[in-house]
Parts: sequence; structure tokens; C-alpha cells
Amino acid sequence: WTGKSRLNDELREGIKEVIMATPFLGKDAFKYLVGAEELLQQVVSEVKHVIVVKSGVILVANTLANVVQLATREVPISYMTQRTRSKFSEIETYLKNEDLKVKLRYDILKSQSKSEKKAIQARIEAIDEANRKMSIWPLLEANQFTTISEGLTDSDRALMDGRFMDWVEKKAGELPGGLATVARYGIVAKDTALYQGLAKGVQYGDFISKAIYYDFLTEERGVSPEDAMLKIDQEFINYDLNDSRARSYLESIGLTWFMNFKLRSIKIALDIIRNNPASALLSLSTANVLNLDAGSPVLDNVASVLGDGRLGYSIGPGMIEAGWNLNPWVNLTS
Repeated sequence: WTGKSRLNDELREGIKEVIMATPFLGKDAFKYLVGAEELLQQVVSEVKHVIVVKSGVILVANTLANVVQLATREVPISYMTQRTRSKFSEIETYLKNEDLKVKLRYDILKSQSKSEKKAIQARIEAIDEANRKMSIWPLLEANQFTTISEGLTDSDRALMDGRFMDWVEKKAGELPGGLATVARYGIVAKDTALYQGLAKGVQYGDFISKAIYYDFLTEERGVSPEDAMLKIDQEFINYDLNDSRARSYLESIGLTWFMNFKLRSIKIALDIIRNNPASALLSLSTANVLNLDAGSPVLDNVASVLGDGRLGYSIGPGMIEAGWNLNPWVNLTS
């Protein structure tokens, strides 16, 4: 309809005429198709939201996967444990500092006093100096803090904050007395402590592992900061990289699911097998013995899941139905 297409105009116009000739679409075909596409994308985005954040499944699996992955690189479990809490605390402090800087910059704009502006600017500079003293600063400076979870694009986040779920959460909040609290926790509304805790866990998971691996490389292995950052770039999947237009669209309408990890982890898996074969076998064997469902680059890349016959779970609309059942309360009672 718009003309923005790789199809030639003759074919494009022919398809449009055939669609408009369909009795239940007619001259309003464009409006109906756009509406149906938007509804489908909103449903898919909310299902991904449930799977990635609200279910807690990705949080647990990703945490275990990061432990297994660092273990394959010979990072001791005790080393990870010692540093996890401090890294979490630092990233929390950094985000609070960034929020405070935004408020202070606003105060500078509205202030009429030069001395007051100077004092506020001094506070901002003090915050920047405090940030630079954090052990995680080299990673923050290198843009290693990825804020979009696996499978959730900017458009997904916009849709998740859209009309339907906002309406559901609003109606849950309007219920009388304690029922409102029960309902909001039941749907894991965005303003609940449960949701915020799950979201932080998913958001911070990979970054904390990156920070621990950076410390291990620079402090225990004597790797230079520059080389350590290169290793981290190769070791962890960057979800901020743009997908192709075709793959982004397939993800948005639920015909493929979470393919970034499966495709981009092949290179990591090959590197682990080549450089750390013994520790890879030991850590993966331990995960299997303890029956830990830890998705790792070695076991969950596209080649391995294809060989195991699991790739079909990430192709087609079947995950839409499965995703709704991953609400944590449904999961606990099923």
C-alpha cells in the first residue's frame, strides 16, 4: 500500500487488488491488516515479556548458564560468589547516581543563581568522580551494560507499555481492598516488588558476569584491560546488535523466538571447545549430574538444538500458548 517494498510495482499492485477483492476485507483491507498485525505483535511481545521477565525462568536459566560459562573459562565458583554481591551493589549505585544527575541537570536549568548553578555542577562532577572509582567503571565506559533482554527489542518494550497491559494493570488496581494487591501480584504488574526484582535480575545478570570475568582476567591472569575487554566482547552475546529486517519481523510476529542466542553463541561454543575442552566437559557434566537446566553456548546454539530436535520449539507460533502458562503462579500450581 505504501510503495515501500522490494517487490516491483506491478506485482505489489496485483497482490493489493487480490486482497481487496476478498469479501471480508474489501476496500478497508489495509486498515484490517494493519490492525491484525499490531494485535499479533502486541500478543507476541507480551508473551516474550512473560517468558523473559515475569516467569523467572530466564532469570534462573541465565544465572546458571553464566556460572557454567565462567566455570568453563576456569573461573572458580568461590571467586564468582565473592564478587557477585559487590558488583550488584555497584550497578545499583551507578543507576541511582545517573537518576540523580538527571534531576541535578534539571535543577541547573531552572536555577537563576550563578552560585547555585556552580554548586549543583560541583555535585554532578563529584558523582562522576565516584562512578569512575567503581570497579565496574571500565565496563560501563565500554558500553557493556546492555539494557535490553534477550528477545525484547525497542518496539517490544513500547508494545509492552501499551494499551492492553496498562488497561489490565489499571483494572487490577481498581479492585477493592486486598484484592487489588493479590491481582497485581497475580499478573506480576510492573509496579510490584516481584516484577521489579525479576526485571533487575534479568537486566543485571550478564553484566555482573562480565564484571567478574573482567576482574578474573586482569587480576588473576594478568591480561591487559584492553585485551580483557576484547575477550568479554567475544565471550558474551551483544543483544544490542541490529538483526536483519527479515529476522526482526519474524521475531515480532512470533514465527521465530529468541534466535539471537542460538545463532550468536555458535562462535562462543567453538572457542570454548577449542581452548577449554576439559573444563567445559567438567562443568557441563556437573550441570547434568545435578539436573541443572543451564542453557550454555555449547548446548544451546542453533547447531546443537537442531541436532537434538529442539529447534522446532523456537520456530512457529506454538510458544504463544506455552508462554502464557509460564506465569510464576500458574507454573507453581501446574
